[in-house]
Amino acid sequence: MKKETIKKSTGWFSKPIITDYYITTDGKKFTIEKEAIDWEWYLDNKEMVFKKYQFTEVSPYTLGLSFISNLLFSYKFHIENYSKEIENEISLYLKGLLKEHGNYNSKENIETIVKNHVKNKIDGWYVVVLNDHFGLLEIHSLNDLVTKIEND
Repeated sequence: MKKETIKKSTGWFSKPIITDYYITTDGKKFTIEKEAIDWEWYLDNKEMVFKKYQFTEVSPYTLGLSFISNLLFSYKFHIENYSKEIENEISLYLKGLLKEHGNYNSKENIETIVKNHVKNKIDGWYVVVLNDHFGLLEIHSLNDLVTKIEND
């Protein structure tokens, strides 16, 4: 990652505005260093995370999530032996997915969403859905969505 400083003058007697840009390996410019670091992490690790957690594209309608009106993406993934490292990897991966789809909302705290929806659940399969209509990122446990039917 490279850092570039640009000075812009707004007038004869005003102080110049100094802006630092962080340029990632793919040429994207960021004004916030943490966002640039997260994006570089995503670029370097997206294949590893995709395979490690078995990310698979899935239709939310088959899982009974019929209230989704404008779907951008929907993936299922698997977690074994939940840890802080797994939480961090999934959070950074989801941030990268959002940014890649051009729908990153900085007001939405991805770490909190992952923590609240995964940490207190059991290990297993989860579904992450981005609904563009409301700009909502949702994570659901497949155990909550799909129940086994047993005949008596």
